[in-house]
Amino acid sequence: MKNLPKSPHQKEQFARWRDCMMQFSGLDGVYMKLSGGFSELPQQEDAEPWTSEQIVNSMQPWMQCAYDSFGSAKIMFGSDWPVCTVSGPGAELSWASWHSAVAMFIERQNMNQTSKDDIWFKAATKAYRLNVPG
Repeated sequence: MKNLPKSPHQKEQFARWRDCMMQFSGLDGVYMKLSGGFSELPQQEDAEPWTSEQIVNSMQPWMQCAYDSFGSAKIMFGSDWPVCTVSGPGAELSWASWHSAVAMFIERQNMNQTSKDDIWFKAATKAYRLNVPG
């Protein structure tokens, strides 16, 4: 895919970003939100949206770095609506497409249910100090 770091400069920038993520992940109260991915990808055509597999394959180095750095307990799903429509597959499909891509990434990690719950809702309730019944 187009977004993978290829040139020496891109690889160097990615390595610097990865090192920063590793440092940030060790700080209390710092979380990573999986959102805004479409705005970093090439524009999708409404008539030919990318599959979840294409999205995850393109975002894999960044998503993997976030997971490896923060672990599931400090990563949260973010719909990023309406920003997810920027370069996404149109207003009707963007949210569902991003949700499916994050779900596919999670499945590729072979997480247990507790770790999945962390990403889908537990990390957000902790980060934002929400009181959720039950």
